[in-house]
Amino acid sequence: MTSFDGFDDLAEQLRVFQQQLENGERLVDDALDSAVETTAAGVERRTKQNLTKHGAVDTGNLRNSYRYARVDTAHYMVGTSVEYGPHVEFGTDAHVIEADDGGFLYFEGEDGQLIRKRSVNHPGTPAQPHLRPALRNSDLAQEIQEEIEELFEKVFQ
Repeated sequence: MTSFDGFDDLAEQLRVFQQQLENGERLVDDALDSAVETTAAGVERRTKQNLTKHGAVDTGNLRNSYRYARVDTAHYMVGTSVEYGPHVEFGTDAHVIEADDGGFLYFEGEDGQLIRKRSVNHPGTPAQPHLRPALRNSDLAQEIQEEIEELFEKVFQ
């Protein structure tokens, strides 16, 4: 409990309290930004782990391309610039692959022979969700709560 001796003492304590509130208000944006950044970093990490766990890593290009980036205060994005990332996440339907500019597609057959075709029927690929599960397993509310508790401890020591 706070005690005071006279009006001047009360006025000083109220001034200090007001300053603490103003300092806390200025720090809230930083606390929220920190919580969202922590969550985004966790989503990036778990996304990469999910790719490895699902065996969706061939060259490592997709896994290594996932990054989080700050857009604005408490606004972060997690994603990849690799064009086939969504195809791994959501899978693909059966489709035809055609050679560019009337050329040929080359691949090795089962007997080791080189095969060339102008187009092939691709059976599609199953989805290998990695980003969505990472998002679902994040706990932004918990991160915010921890940051705000830390903030209050600093401001109202």
